[in-house]
Amino acid sequence: MQPERIKFTDSFQEVIIKMSEGNPGCIAFLMELVKYREIKAMSDILMFDNMRVYGSKLYVFWNDCCDRNMEKASLVMDKLKKGEMEKQIFLNHIDGVRGIPFEF
Repeated sequence: MQPERIKFTDSFQEVIIKMSEGNPGCIAFLMELVKYREIKAMSDILMFDNMRVYGSKLYVFWNDCCDRNMEKASLVMDKLKKGEMEKQIFLNHIDGVRGIPFEF
């Protein structure tokens, strides 16, 4: 398994570049994440890095699974962090060409 990409010495710009893999939709998601969750955003990004979820998969999460709704995305991220959602369930939702919407 490959190590996480993010290092504590990375600048904000380096974090966005590494996490997005150049995917413009993912860049938009990450920028919205930082605006919407300010304090929690870096821990969210580190969680995705730890799960090896980058680029188009992050975009699928935001666009397809959460309908670009940051409140819904926040709920999913918080459930993952609290252990109220299994990692594999999350990964099943974002795997494939189109993601499966989260229903709450």
